[in-house]
Amino acid sequence: MNFFKISSRFRNLAKSPYFIPLVLFALAMIFFPLKGVNPSPDSCWYLSNAAAMYKQFSMEKIITYRPLFPLMMTASFSIFGYSVKSAFYVVRLFYVLNIMLIYFLGSKMFNKATGLTCSLLVFTSFVVNRCASYLLLDNIVPFFILGYIFLIYLAFKNKNYIYFALAGLALSLAILLKGVIAVMFIPLPVCLLCFKSYRSVKTAKGTALFFMFSAVLLSPWLYKVFAGKESLEILVGPLVNLNEIKKFGIITPNRLTWSTGGILAEQLRIASNFINRYIIRQLAIWPLVFFGIAYSFFGAVFRKKLSDRIFLMAVILFLPVVYITAKANSRLGQFLTLYFLFYLAIANFLINFPTEFLKAKNRILNISVFFLVLACVLMQVFVGATAKKNFLSLIFGVKVRGVYEFSFWKSDFKLDGWTSKTVRESSEWIEENIVPGTAILCQKYALNAIYFFTQGKYELLEIKNVEISEFKNKYERRYEEPLFIWPSREWLEGQFESDLLKQINDGRIGYLVVTQKRNFLNLYVENNPKFSLLKSFSKGEIKIYKATKYPVTPIGGNLIGFEYGVYKYFRQLYLNSKRKYDLQKENFEVILGWPDSEIKKFFSIIEEGRKREFWRNYQKVYEWKVY
Repeated sequence: MNFFKISSRFRNLAKSPYFIPLVLFALAMIFFPLKGVNPSPDSCWYLSNAAAMYKQFSMEKIITYRPLFPLMMTASFSIFGYSVKSAFYVVRLFYVLNIMLIYFLGSKMFNKATGLTCSLLVFTSFVVNRCASYLLLDNIVPFFILGYIFLIYLAFKNKNYIYFALAGLALSLAILLKGVIAVMFIPLPVCLLCFKSYRSVKTAKGTALFFMFSAVLLSPWLYKVFAGKESLEILVGPLVNLNEIKKFGIITPNRLTWSTGGILAEQLRIASNFINRYIIRQLAIWPLVFFGIAYSFFGAVFRKKLSDRIFLMAVILFLPVVYITAKANSRLGQFLTLYFLFYLAIANFLINFPTEFLKAKNRILNISVFFLVLACVLMQVFVGATAKKNFLSLIFGVKVRGVYEFSFWKSDFKLDGWTSKTVRESSEWIEENIVPGTAILCQKYALNAIYFFTQGKYELLEIKNVEISEFKNKYERRYEEPLFIWPSREWLEGQFESDLLKQINDGRIGYLVVTQKRNFLNLYVENNPKFSLLKSFSKGEIKIYKATKYPVTPIGGNLIGFEYGVYKYFRQLYLNSKRKYDLQKENFEVILGWPDSEIKKFFSIIEEGRKREFWRNYQKVYEWKVY
């Protein structure tokens, strides 16, 4: 076979509609940033549920809350074996599928050049690749949301009932993955019916079929959800958390006043925070986001293009998720669906705006557009986001690190098919020294990780915590002080000695696993003769104790420790809501039971913002005594 025949065959292959998707598939497989799995508490929750299903195939534990991801991991365990690497294949699969899907989406809604540009931007995106390094839903949810948008576009364009049914399937699967995002997109076909040009008997029947098909597919899960408690919260998650939908006022020295100006100022602050934190700091080509959206707005309003209208509606429907997530400064990956839409808008602008603006097609224009696209791709490869976070840093650099790794274990980051050396060693010790089926009381930061590593052989129970709203009643009822207190989001939590001892007696607990996180519990069991240390790992990052049953009546007292976040909690209340600050301060004074002079000193340090003094005085643990 000579060179000319090979060249001829290659040209024929290049003309095939499958050539570009195959090239994209090959690139995604070769350059996938597999530098080790970056685990998180959320990752371990999914893993432990998948482990329970794999070992027992019991869906009772997860059927009402995001069941599809653990089911996917269970299937991967069955095919590739029981390991974190096998579970991670699910994330890797959808990373590749997203690059393929965005190509077809751009090609059908606009043109092939747009599809190819969009897929290249996604492929070289630091945000997409970073999120693909985590064992989370971030790269999986966009596939079903974008697939749903794509199918709705095809359904209204072709007026085909099959596409309406498939759109119902895609949205149903997205809801089973993460309802809080997917639920927002339900109105999309109804919004399109509001336009006379898309309203017909076929599209109306198709929309009805879409809702009927979705309802039938989701009915078993919805029945299970509404048969239990907190059904609405399971369905839409954080969107019903009213703690996130507040603070629209102007802060004065004495109180929080409500006003139109305050509401607008708060909305501008949230928008500014989102743009700065999630667009400017994450995308090297961030100015093009605004040009892309503006161009799509022009196409939707003035040219009345179906593709632009669907894109614009998708962005608008995603805004409630953006609002809640940006307000709470949540994880970057929760915006990943929006990033895919941004890249679609950018590709549409880069490819189609020059031709439409100049109203001409020629070689010089095509070459100019080609180099413009190439420049954007190279910007993402070599420049990336802030702090040199680019495509190359993920492919050839160190593993991705972030707030969602097991930083509280101070892992050495030498991942060996799992998380850290500490978890691995402690779990192996448990398997070698503790009889399967034994009940073990465990802090939540280690619970799911150990449960997965030990393949569900043990009954791991989480140590009970108490919120600050319960502190005062528990203290007055039992004349008992909490062992220690720490902040959790917008409230405080703590642990009481009697709760811990009651769990040990009632739960047939023989062992206790504690970590350096919430280290006051560690100090408590160290000083309590009823707990004997069996093994310590990585200089005390995880310790395993033997627990002896004894009466619930506390045998000690006066162990109250504070993490630094307690200062931040009260400081923010003092600045933002004087009424709430006074209420929580009153509850806290009862809990502490300190002399008036000590309480006055404690809160004066907070009110005057003397955080270094707080650190020096209250990071220590008050002496624990055995009576």
